[in-house]
Parts: sequence; structure tokens; C-alpha cells
Amino acid sequence: MSVTATPAYGSTGVFFPELEEHWLMDEAAWVAHRDSEATPDEATEYVTTRRDRLEFLTGMQIMGLLVDREGEVQDPKPQQLQVVDTLAAGRTIDGILMPRRSTKTATILAVIIGRCASRPRRNSAFTLATTGLKAREKFGKEVLDVIETVYPDKKTRPVKVSRQAGAEAITFANRSVFSVHAPIGDNFRGSAYDEVFIDESGRAKPEMTEDLLAAIPPTLDTTDGQFIIAGTADKFRTGNLLYEVVFVKAGELGAAILRYNAPDSTSEEELADWEPTEEHPRANVRALIEKHHPGVAPGNLTDIEAVRRNFRLQPRQKFIFEYLGIFGDEGTANTLIKPELWAKTLIPGGLPENPGRFSLAIAIHPDGLWASAMAAWHHTLEPLDLVAVALDQEGAERETRIAIGVLHHQQGTKGFWQEVLLLARTHKVPIVYDSASQAAAVEVAALEKAMPAPELKPAKTIDVRQGATKLLKLLDEGGLAHWPQDRLDGAAAVATKRAIGTYGGFGIGRPKDQPDADVTTLEGGTLALQFLDDVTEFVDPSDLFSF
Repeated sequence: MSVTATPAYGSTGVFFPELEEHWLMDEAAWVAHRDSEATPDEATEYVTTRRDRLEFLTGMQIMGLLVDREGEVQDPKPQQLQVVDTLAAGRTIDGILMPRRSTKTATILAVIIGRCASRPRRNSAFTLATTGLKAREKFGKEVLDVIETVYPDKKTRPVKVSRQAGAEAITFANRSVFSVHAPIGDNFRGSAYDEVFIDESGRAKPEMTEDLLAAIPPTLDTTDGQFIIAGTADKFRTGNLLYEVVFVKAGELGAAILRYNAPDSTSEEELADWEPTEEHPRANVRALIEKHHPGVAPGNLTDIEAVRRNFRLQPRQKFIFEYLGIFGDEGTANTLIKPELWAKTLIPGGLPENPGRFSLAIAIHPDGLWASAMAAWHHTLEPLDLVAVALDQEGAERETRIAIGVLHHQQGTKGFWQEVLLLARTHKVPIVYDSASQAAAVEVAALEKAMPAPELKPAKTIDVRQGATKLLKLLDEGGLAHWPQDRLDGAAAVATKRAIGTYGGFGIGRPKDQPDADVTTLEGGTLALQFLDDVTEFVDPSDLFSF
């Protein structure tokens, strides 16, 4: 439906009577359009009201975004409605992680401008988590320039535009103000705000994050206002404003979250090329973009081929940050396993006595301080397990997970190869080891001299990477099973990502300040996961010793 809106003025501010007839003012139509295309990777809750819908359309009208460059009527995109309804939920802290070319910035600006236009005496602010100059430039380009272009005649312009250096703002007839500030806490202290919007928040350094988080929330106390933090991923996590709000402190802050991003478990092999090739058979960047970028749906905002060109032209890591939302690891210990996911996949009690066929892998600390033998197998949850994980449903098909468990662990390596040899002979399984580990090579040399020698399976670097990736994917999907074992739980609590390769590949690592840390149970566990499908010979459980 075509809508030609002209401003009118009332006691509370500017409004556009024609927008009352816009097709998106119908709640059912709004919800259907909002949910018609991409599904976010996380969305806390959506709320839609007539006032919020009208205010958003008002902001879009003031910014000239209800028509395209040729002057033809265009509708807001579904992901824009998702942003609107996330903010309409009214939570004080709001984290929006979306890729480039998904129109998140324009949408948030439209919400704030529409609110200022409709509600009197609002005080709203904008900044970038970079520099004050960059913030002023972006506010000038995306707000002031746009409004002056849409309404070149000052007499009919629905807002007053101020371009005084350092005090750029738009002011409404109802005394509402939307201004730009430098990203410094002292610029916000002492005022009361209805909205503070920090764009490019993934660029905030730790000291800026600390300063802004200390200064801005108190300015919202008396207004029931909102602190809106939006952006794309960047090269570091610890102290990153966007990462802290969206991933680390969301629960503590009670934050509203809307995010589109590929998971941390995305492997280097998946990121190696746009689509599978003979050289990179596991590559699938195109599929990742189609799943995690809301703007590439047909007729939405951008063309998948345009994104492909950027994939070819941009530095690969920059593309991964900005289009796939995977944060980098620079300057951070980057703890590998989220405690809440580890806890969710815990099965109470002891290891099952007879797991059936399983894979066996060993791992040794580089200095020989610790050594572990680990198993991985397909585990069908028993009735007591189902009760423990709230899955006990009458007549329901039993759930099968991939399990890992510690078969043997010791300090040092004395006698380790004999323990591993006994396990291999007893359970009739090959021994997997990291072929790049010098510490493992010493134990393998001893095993090779045994009579008869066990079957040995060397793991390549790609196996180390893929095993670690499998662990994270199983955790993300709730497909892992593990039992309370101190050495395994301890490793999960401290393990970090150890960078391997160019595009975010990783294995199990130790914290930089804890070189003696014992993560051998996880190192061995991920190798066992990687080689589980290679275990083809069925072993009768009755032939197995108890774990």
C-alpha cells in the first residue's frame, strides 16, 4: 500500500496521520512479516504495541526510509521489526549483534527518532565506541544529512537540525532532543536519558567498556530508559562492550538480546572457502551466511553475490568478524567451554560399566606432567539419566548422546604406556594419539615395542582442530554426555582455545599464566570424539571390563 505522509503537529509532538493506515499497523500483519524470513540465533523476547509500531514508522518516515532511492514505496524488512520488538520489551540493557548490511543502525535510529517525535521532552543520545569525531561524522551522515535531504525546506522540516561542532543534534517541537556525544563517561554523567545508543560497540576497548558501563546506566534510573548496545564482532572478547553484554553479562544484567552470528564451534575448514571445493571439501561460508545473515534473503536488503564479492575482497578475518559475528581471540585467555553448557550435559553418577564399542585416545602434557587415556562412545540415556536431565517422558524414544570419559589419569608418565596397552588389549581398540606431540611420541615408541604391538592411529593437525570443534558443537546442541570426574571437570573449567591455522582454527590449550595446567583429559577426549566413527568392530559389552 502506498503511503504519502505529511507531518502534522499536536501537543505531544509531530505525527503523520497517513501512517495510521499503513498495513504494518495491523498487529497480525506485523507479526507475520517479522517472522517471515530469518530466525535469529538468539532473541530474548518480542513485544509489539500499536504505539511502538507507529513510532517506528514515524522515525522511518522522518528519515525518508519508507521510500527507496527511486522514490518508490518500500516496506521495512523483517529483521527491522525484530529489532523494534526487542526494544519494545522495555528492558534497560539491550544488546544487538547483527552483521554488516542488516540495517540494524538505521532501525535503532528510527526507533529513537520516532519516540522523540511522539513523546515530549525526551533526552536521547548517540555515540560510537571509537572516537568522538567518528561519532559526530556518523550522526551527521546518517541522521542530519538524511533529514535535510528528505526535508530540504526548513519551514516544513519536522525537526530542527543543529550542526554546531561538538553539539550536533536534532530538536523536536515537543522539546525532545537527540544529540551526539563522544564515548566518554563524563559526557553522560549528570544527565537523565531516555535512550543512549552506542553503535560499533564491538570496537570498545576494555577501559572504554568499563567507563561507559559505569557512567551510563545510572543516567537511566529516573527515566526508565534504555541503554542500547549494537554492533558487529571484533578481534577481542575480554573487555569488549558488545561481547560482555551479549555473551558474558546478559543474564546478570537482565539484558534483552537479539543476535545473528555463526557459533564459536565453526571450524577453520568451514571458513576456508565460499563453497566446497576439491581443496576445501568442508568449506561452507555461503551456507553460514544464508543461515546467520538476515539481510541476504531474496528481496531483503543485499544480494548473496555482493556478500560473496566482499568475502573475496576483504581480509578473511575482517569478513569473519563483520559478516559472521565470530569474535576473535586477541588479548584474551578465551576460555573454551561455557560453564552453563558443561553443566547441562552432565550425567549424575558413575561411568556406565559396559559402554559397548568406543574409541581410545591418549594425551600427555608437553612437559610430561600429566597423562590421560580417554574414551568416547555413543551413550543411550538410561531412565535415571532421563530424570536427571528432565527428559523422562512416557513412551518417548530414548535419547542417544556422544559421551566422553576418563579411563586412566596420572601425574607424570611413569608406567603410562603399560596402562594404555592393557586398556587397548582388554577392550580390543586402537590407540589414537596426536602425531605432533613429542611427549606422546615417547609413549608411542614404547607401545610399538610391545609384543604384540597394539594398533596405533596417529591424529593429524586437522584431526586436533576438528575434534575440538566437535566438542563445542556437541555442547552447543546438548548432544554431549559426561559424568562427574574431577580431572575432566577441572580441565573444562580452565581450558582455552589454542590457535591453530589462519582462520580461527583451534585446539585445546592452557591459560597463558598456567603452563602447568592439566587439560590432558580434554585433549584426549576431543581426539577420541574425532575418531569415534572409525571404530567399526563391535565388541560385546560382556567382554569389557568396568570403567
